[in-house]
Amino acid sequence: MSSCHPFFTESTLSRSRLLPPSSKSTSWHTTSRRAHVPVLNPHGARSLVDMLIPLIARNVDLLTPGHITNLAPRLRWKIWRFLEARGASLHAWRLFHPVLLHDGDDDEDNDHDSEEVEGRTLGLWRFRGHVCRPEGVPLRTFMEPLAGDGFLTHLVISGRCTFTTSEMLPLAGMANLVALEIIQPSDQIQLEFPPINDMLIRGWASVDDAFPALRILRIWGDPTVTRHSLAWVTRFPSLVLYDVQASREDWSHASATAAEHSWDLTKGLEDGLHHYLMLLTDEAIETQQNRRVTRSIDSDLTSLLTSPQASIRFVAEGDAPILVEYLADAAKSGWESGETVASSDCHDWPFEAWAFWLMALMGQMSGPRGGRKAVAGPFVLPEQPMASVYLGHCSREGVSGRVAYVKRGLFGVRRYTFVRRSALYETGRSGGEDVQQQPPVQAEKKTPAEVRARKKRRMDDMLSSFT
Repeated sequence: MSSCHPFFTESTLSRSRLLPPSSKSTSWHTTSRRAHVPVLNPHGARSLVDMLIPLIARNVDLLTPGHITNLAPRLRWKIWRFLEARGASLHAWRLFHPVLLHDGDDDEDNDHDSEEVEGRTLGLWRFRGHVCRPEGVPLRTFMEPLAGDGFLTHLVISGRCTFTTSEMLPLAGMANLVALEIIQPSDQIQLEFPPINDMLIRGWASVDDAFPALRILRIWGDPTVTRHSLAWVTRFPSLVLYDVQASREDWSHASATAAEHSWDLTKGLEDGLHHYLMLLTDEAIETQQNRRVTRSIDSDLTSLLTSPQASIRFVAEGDAPILVEYLADAAKSGWESGETVASSDCHDWPFEAWAFWLMALMGQMSGPRGGRKAVAGPFVLPEQPMASVYLGHCSREGVSGRVAYVKRGLFGVRRYTFVRRSALYETGRSGGEDVQQQPPVQAEKKTPAEVRARKKRRMDDMLSSFT
């Protein structure tokens, strides 16, 4: 039974539909990511809306997209902000972000508050989740909430994951999976890790239309895959970057094997987000490769992701800042912002930065022309909102960007990073849809005065986004 109202729909549900899930394995994506924060009682009587919002938040796993669209805009913004302050679950993020990102786009809807529309934040464009103890839970339990339309998925599998090879094979069928990382935990913590080898890669390649949107594949472990895996990952149509940390013995003649399958083996790669981004840019760009500048650029990009309240805006394609220009300008000038990433626990560590910014750059270099682009500060964001989930731990700190394997000795393991730039410009897929790719947008030449003025505007934008 239901009744309609201009601002909401009232429905009566049976008791069976109101019972919460009893198994943790089926509710990981509906649980708040932070400890419960009590609601402070203000002086005086609370309104009915203020009393209902905590109740709705506690039962958000029972809501459907229809419930959200039928709410008044101001009310759904209130509910989202209540959820966001307590660490919104993946289910809540999936419900709210498609609606809130487009609130106010319909000029006929006069109930939208311009302050709410201007309050679109980075938390709506990216989701970060960490499951500390995934052992004993089937992989499909994590895959199902991460599959869907309208957003991109980045998945990291690490220690405490007990998935079998047969469980891993269906990953190849995820149409919105754009980044997959499989990180063996360090020797010191001795955690279980799923078996990863060439047979698994070959199994993925045998799946019809395997990994239609996968752009980034990172496999760190010893022993894991060998140079023969290059033949199989070449079958993934959208794959641009294949990052491997493995035994030197298993990757002898890696350069020749890469060339045979149309991959480029990069040389002299250092740790750092900046170096990975520069792999995809025009090789004619000359930069001052020094550690201070690299740390500064990495800090700028990573710090933004630690601030979910940073505002985002939509601009036309031609008005979107070009990420390649920022990388080149910052490196050439040796500019250093002084921003640092605050220390935090493993749940808040921005592990998604590596894949998030690579996807942003790839989208700008090869994405469909036209339409609006999401921008935060001076940085263009990935083509679609992105959900990143880390399963397990890889180090004593829980989540870390560096993992050392010492079983073979200090020089027994090496990093191999392969790039296939042709996959950026050929006809590819994004989110499961065929898109005719175009060459990257070339930056127009500017006078020194114009460059300085534009750089100052970028810095002002970035600093204001952190307030």
